[in-house]
Amino acid sequence: MSDPIIFSLIIYFILGAIAGLLSGTLGIGGGIIIVPGLAWLFQFKHFPSQSIMQMAAATSLATVLVSMLQALWSHRHRHQQAEFWSVYRIWAIPLILGVIAGTTSAHFLNSKVLGVCFGVFMLLIATKILISAKETTKTKLPGNLGMIIIGFLIGAISGLLGISGGILAMPFLLHCNVDMRRTVIISIALALTVTIVGTISVMFTGWHQSGLPSYTIGYIYWPAWIGLVIGCLIFVPVGVFLSYRLPVITLRKALAAILLLVGIHMLISI
Repeated sequence: MSDPIIFSLIIYFILGAIAGLLSGTLGIGGGIIIVPGLAWLFQFKHFPSQSIMQMAAATSLATVLVSMLQALWSHRHRHQQAEFWSVYRIWAIPLILGVIAGTTSAHFLNSKVLGVCFGVFMLLIATKILISAKETTKTKLPGNLGMIIIGFLIGAISGLLGISGGILAMPFLLHCNVDMRRTVIISIALALTVTIVGTISVMFTGWHQSGLPSYTIGYIYWPAWIGLVIGCLIFVPVGVFLSYRLPVITLRKALAAILLLVGIHMLISI
C-alpha cells in the first residue's frame, strides 16, 4: 500500500521541481507541466473521471501561487530596476474578471473537452514561440483598449485551463519588443494575480461538488499540493539563477519543445 503513496509523492515532487524551474527561469508558472501530470496521476488513482481536469487545474493554480510568490521576490531582489507597473496596472482588473469567467466556465465543461483545449493550446503556444524566436518586429504595445481586451483573454484562458497566464503574456510582450528581463517580471506579477484569484474561485466553484476524493477542498487535492509545493520551493531559486546565466534563445527553444511534448501527450492520452 505504501508503494503507490511513495510513487505519487515522488511524481508530485518532480512536477513541482519542474514547475519551480519554469517559474524561476521564464516567469510562466508550471501549470503546463503540472496539469497534464496530475491528470495522468489522477487517472492512475481512479479519481472521478468527470472531475479529473477540474482537480488538476485547481491544484495547479494553488501550487503555482506559491512558486510565483517566490519567483517574484527572487527576481525583484536580483533586478530591482526592472519596471513592470505601467503594464500590470492596465491588465490587473480585466485579468481578474477573465480569471473568474474562466474558472466558472471550467466548472460546467466536460473534463475531456478541457483536456483537448489544453493540448491544442500548448501546441499553438509552442508554435508561436518557435516562430517568434526567429522573427524581428517593430511592434509596440497596443493602446489601453487593446491591452484591456488582451488582459481579459489572458485571464479567461488561464482560469479555464489552470495555467498561470505567464505563458500567454510572455510571447505577446516579446512580440511587442518588451525587454526580456522586464517581460519575465511582468509575467510573474500577472501569474501571481491569476493564481490568487483562480485558487479562491475554484475552491468556491467545487465546494459542493459530490464524489470528490478525501482531502479535497473545492477542486484542490491537498496531498498533491504539498508534494508540488515542496518541489517548487526548492527549485524556483535554481530557475532564477539559470535565467541570468543561460542564453534567452536557448531557453525559448527548450520551452517550445516541452510544450510540444506536453500538448501531444495530452491529446493522445484523452
